[in-house]
Formats: sequence, structure tokens, C-alpha cells
Amino acid sequence: MSSTSLIIEKLDVTIDKLESFLLLTPSLIYLKLIGVGNVFDGKRWEEFIQINLSHLDTFEFFINVLISTSRTREDLELIIEPFRSPFWIEYKKWFVVCVLNHFMMFKFIQYQFLIL
Repeated sequence: MSSTSLIIEKLDVTIDKLESFLLLTPSLIYLKLIGVGNVFDGKRWEEFIQINLSHLDTFEFFINVLISTSRTREDLELIIEPFRSPFWIEYKKWFVVCVLNHFMMFKFIQYQFLIL
């Protein structure tokens, strides 16, 4: 029997390692990721879910990413845009929200991606 629900807290791995792990759980219906890192490639997630997690009904992720303050609002739009495809919006009805917090003391911007 395989797991159908998985919550990973304190996530801090590469997207390659995460995908390798998730390949072991093809029957997932619910997946929740909480952590940090660069694991928010919308197109890559779309393809991975379609091919490897076809039963996934609920996908939530809360990922914090620190990047340079030289990034612009347009840069943020480029990151979010792949999550606005028909797969995310129409088929799965999963919506991604990005919360932007400025930490001028450290000269970094924190992006937090949430799927509601």
C-alpha cells in the first residue's frame, strides 16, 4: 500500500532531489510543502505532476526565497506567470499567490509562494 498524503516541513532541498523523492509516491492525492529554496518552477511542476503525480488533487506549498533587492516587479511576474497556465487555473483550479516582504536591512526581498 502506498501513501496518499504527504506533508514536508522545513523543506530545504533542490528541485531535483525533491522530484526523485516524490517519484516514490505516485499515488499521492494530497501534497503540502513548507520550507525554503528554489523549487517553484511552475512549468516544471506542471509537467512533473501530469506525468508522475496524476492522482494529486490538493497541492499546497509555502516556500520562502531570499533574492537580491535589484529584482523588479517584472521579475516577480516572470516567476509567477508559469503558474497561470490552463493546467493550474482551469484544470486543477490551483492558484498561486506571491507575498513580497522587503528587508532593507539585509538588502534582500523575500518571496513567499502560496497555493490556495
